[in-house]
Amino acid sequence: DVAGVQTCALPICADATVSDEDAEKVTWEVSATIPGEITSIWNAETWLDGELSMFVGVEWNATLAPGETASFGFCGAY
Repeated sequence: DVAGVQTCALPICADATVSDEDAEKVTWEVSATIPGEITSIWNAETWLDGELSMFVGVEWNATLAPGETASFGFCGAY
């Protein structure tokens, strides 16, 4: 589940929160279509899969226990 995405005009910046609503631990991954190029990112790693930007957690926030959340964000330009 992804919540709290906030964006702004050029350049674009966004913050997101992922949460584990399962009964077991999960390793999170988020995909999104992001206009332009990501120029900075925090609390996640990213790569392109075709036109989709893929986001995964880093060492300290990649695995979430039930009820836990993790936040990440990025800025870009187009």
